[in-house]
Amino acid sequence: MTLAVVFLKRRGVLASAVSRGQLHDLGKMLFAFSMFWAYIWTCQYLLVWYSNIPEEVTHYLKRTSGPWLYLFALNLVLNWVIPFAALLSIRAKCTPGVLKVVCVTVLSGHWLDLYLLIMPAVWDTPRIGLFEAVIAAGYAALVYIVFTRELNKAPLVPLHDPVLAYDAARHVFLAGIHKS
Repeated sequence: MTLAVVFLKRRGVLASAVSRGQLHDLGKMLFAFSMFWAYIWTCQYLLVWYSNIPEEVTHYLKRTSGPWLYLFALNLVLNWVIPFAALLSIRAKCTPGVLKVVCVTVLSGHWLDLYLLIMPAVWDTPRIGLFEAVIAAGYAALVYIVFTRELNKAPLVPLHDPVLAYDAARHVFLAGIHKS
């Protein structure tokens, strides 16, 4: 959602409807979901490690050894370390360029997370090649096509919304105060 808002704001569709404060809210949400992902990911790993049930431990044994270890560590870096470090400051959460890079990083990280969930059970070594790239690009294209088609069916900004009218009036009022 944050990536879509940043693109629509940059293209001018939501330029007047999305303020710096709303971008900050989206940045905080992206930061919070990244933290929540890390919390769930760590708790699941610790529960499996501590319980030491053979049927569950084999899931992590393959993913944390051999050639899969690098992708396992990269998963943590893409889904938590980079978003955490990049979105720690208030200024970064309000900057569209930073939000765009972090969103793409998190989407790539979630693709890798799903890859690590499925593929170690199928292959002995990681194989990220043309087939995986085509599948990911195909799904990205499908999401883009559906998203852009649905954008034309309804107005992006609700008409006659009292909350948006209040925010716009408040923004104009505060801008006037800061000029005096």
